[in-house]
Amino acid sequence: MSFGIRISVDATRAVKKLKAVGIKLDNKEMLSFIGEHLFYWVDHNFQNEGTEKKWAKLSDNTLAGRRKNGRVAKILQDTGRLKMSFVKGKLQNVHSISGNKLEVGSEDPRAIWHHKGTDPYDIYPKNKEALSFVIGGMKIYEKRGGLSNRKAVVKHVHHPGLIARPLIPSDGLAQKIADKAVRAYVKVIESSVKGMT
Repeated sequence: MSFGIRISVDATRAVKKLKAVGIKLDNKEMLSFIGEHLFYWVDHNFQNEGTEKKWAKLSDNTLAGRRKNGRVAKILQDTGRLKMSFVKGKLQNVHSISGNKLEVGSEDPRAIWHHKGTDPYDIYPKNKEALSFVIGGMKIYEKRGGLSNRKAVVKHVHHPGLIARPLIPSDGLAQKIADKAVRAYVKVIESSVKGMT
């Protein structure tokens, strides 16, 4: 069973066009070049917290929980594992080439949840009798003389669902990235051939 998300590119059309004008390329090398451009786009997407479409801001509860643990407030980059799953050669990364086809992406099951969003769902404690978490946006006065976030202890939480935050480019944009990468690859090949003469 496959999880995660993938970008699929079929370079058959590009290969045929290049052959028609007398340019024969190493498909595997060219597809790897395209894959690097797609991974670069995904990295840029994480850095910008959404490139094609800006990602929704984090909820007050998420921000409060992260601050409590001293973690960053960058969207979908709390531990860095999800972002790293899109780095070639890293755990849960997908990078496969077959003929004129390339697939890149992440096998991290959370990738699809964040990319497409989820329906509302229920959360129950697994190893304890109750769930405990910080409630954001609600300040209370502590006896020690300061403000703090309020902590909730409950037996069950009904989560409203994850908001979609697209991680990979749309099909149309992925094709544009691939086409641009092919043109750049051809220029690299042409300049290396000119350098040899």
